[in-house]
Amino acid sequence: MATDFLSTRDRTGRTVPVPMSLVIRREAFAARFGGLQYHVRRRAVLDGGVHEVTRRWDLSLGDRMWPDGREWCFDIVGEHVSSPVAYVLRTDRRVGVGFGYGDRFQEIASSTYHLIEHHALLDHVSHWDPWPGPLEPWAPGPDRGAIADHLLARIEGLTEAAEASGPCNRWFLGAHVAVRVALDHAGEGPRIRRLHLWTRGETGRRQVRAALT
Repeated sequence: MATDFLSTRDRTGRTVPVPMSLVIRREAFAARFGGLQYHVRRRAVLDGGVHEVTRRWDLSLGDRMWPDGREWCFDIVGEHVSSPVAYVLRTDRRVGVGFGYGDRFQEIASSTYHLIEHHALLDHVSHWDPWPGPLEPWAPGPDRGAIADHLLARIEGLTEAAEASGPCNRWFLGAHVAVRVALDHAGEGPRIRRLHLWTRGETGRRQVRAALT
């Protein structure tokens, strides 16, 4: 349904027409991305075993809208998986999640384009060797931000992939090593920096081992 025919509730609970900024952003998203679907392959090491999954992403619009400070949010379908989060876009173009509709917005990508490029890189490294780490971004895990900084400083040839990176999700690629440093999806409290690491062949494993020694 066209956004300008919809109504929503403001912070006081009153039913109000949606603001023009939300109409413009939501309709522009629907025109450019609405209905886009694609698959993302991933491999992860969990409990000593390698797990492979393929997830379908759907950028179709949802039907919920709510105010978030000076901006407004609206939901999209997102990843087809049992998840505790809702996928959300803000009228400032950022993509994020919330643990409930109207919950605190947590950025995961600075734009829809960055989100799609991030997924393209995840799929690209799905045939590389993953190092132990959580499969799901909301799964608990250690804060490895310091290790990430150490690896980035010591592994030569890594270049930041600007098209897939932003304040909350950064990618660094080399011929044999890929590093992703991202903030997790925290329901409460501060968000933790997580390290995701992939190597290709013995050359990549040797580079990482040398950096960690």
